[in-house]
Amino acid sequence: MFTLIMNTGNVIFIFTTVILVPLHHFSGYLPKNQSTKQYFLLVITQQPSYLTPQCVCCSSRWILVEGHKTWSEAQSYCRQNYTDLASIRNLTENEEIKGLISNSSWIGLFRDGWKWSDGSAMSFSKWYHNQPNGGDERCVASHLGKWDDYSCSHRLYFACYSGK
Repeated sequence: MFTLIMNTGNVIFIFTTVILVPLHHFSGYLPKNQSTKQYFLLVITQQPSYLTPQCVCCSSRWILVEGHKTWSEAQSYCRQNYTDLASIRNLTENEEIKGLISNSSWIGLFRDGWKWSDGSAMSFSKWYHNQPNGGDERCVASHLGKWDDYSCSHRLYFACYSGK
């Protein structure tokens, strides 16, 4: 199996499975003067894996999803597939999330009086220096154990709570 990328003007086709089938298997469908030594290209298309979020499990409680989504899209994904976006209640949980995340990733905190996606109030925080800095930055991402507020329309990886 290999990937074949065909660029036909403005459209790019990505085929992840390409199979060559000898034409003699289709000899009943060939014109009489057609050589059966030529090959017929059968292409089976699949969605490229980079469009599908990939989950990396590092603990029984937290799931890092390596798919770029807005904060709201990440929240919906976590609620449909796990429990919710990650809520961090203490330093121990923050350290667990820190070990899971290598890129800036959404957590469940958002500015509406600063509360978690599950509706609970924020009782612990670990902000970067001079954060939160406000404006239209209403959603929070974690990176290296520190938090930063972002515009909710940014597309980032995200951490879900598994409910365990």
